Parts: sequence; structure tokens; C-alpha cells
Amino acid sequence: MLRDNIAWEVIGDELSTRSNVLCCQKWYNQLIIYEDVDWDNLVEHRSGDVCRKRWDQLVKHIGEHANMSFAEQVEVLSKRYCTDLLEAREAYDSKPAVS
Repeated sequence: MLRDNIAWEVIGDELSTRSNVLCCQKWYNQLIIYEDVDWDNLVEHRSGDVCRKRWDQLVKHIGEHANMSFAEQVEVLSKRYCTDLLEAREAYDSKPAVS
């Protein structure tokens, strides 16, 4: 399997823990996640690398996180760790629309 001039079959064979298709999917899923987030400006007084590494640690505890979009990962983690934030968002979302 060749995508973007990368021999995923060779990579899958070398890893032997994941098929070539899964290697490719994992790579592109991670690229999508990291492109959308400005890690360097996410948290004051923390570097982008520190924020990204912490995120990686958190999503490992979700389970099937590799198959989720970034928004779905945020949803799962906010329900687990930020219930007050979730309640505030639900209250905001339930407000009637102003026309």
C-alpha cells in the first residue's frame, strides 16, 4: 500500500503490531488532530510540547480514541473530568435563540 509516497506495507511489516492500513490511518488521524490545535498558545506558561504530551496521555484512557475525531475526544474527556464545564455548556446550548 502506497499513499503520499509512503510504503505503509513496509512500515506495517516492521512494526508487526499493526497492519499497514492501521499504521496509515493512525498517522493521518494524528496529523489531523495536531493541525487543528494551536498547542503553543493553548495554556499560559506551558509549552506546546507539554500540552500535546499531556493530551496524548489523557486520550490513552478513553479506550477506542484512535477511532474518534478530536471533537469526540474532547467530549468524552469533558464529561469525565470537567462536569461543571459540561453543565455550563448545556445551559448555554439550551437557551432560546435570539432572533
